[in-house]
Amino acid sequence: MTMNIEQKLQQLEDRIAIRELIDQYTYCADTRDAQGQMAIFTEDTNFEVYMDEKLPAPTQVVTGRKNLFPVFDDLNHIPFNDAFQRSEYSSSWMRIGQVVLPTAGLII
Repeated sequence: MTMNIEQKLQQLEDRIAIRELIDQYTYCADTRDAQGQMAIFTEDTNFEVYMDEKLPAPTQVVTGRKNLFPVFDDLNHIPFNDAFQRSEYSSSWMRIGQVVLPTAGLII
């Protein structure tokens, strides 16, 4: 399908918005800003956490933005260097990024 100029422009704007959203999410994670992370999601979000890559089902499901605080705040208790060096944290973090970001009702 050939896109006209308006469609191409919209596609570029959408790509930038998605990139900025991911940047905002990771910045909030890096700075331990649980409230900032929560603000990225819609009120009726469905947030799925996959801690075991061998299981097809999520290990945790959180429904609603207001219920996300314990999830993000809990990450604040992990020593910063450990969070990305230990495989149990880094693999689950990447899994969250791969699965949840595109489908969890993020505000774009």
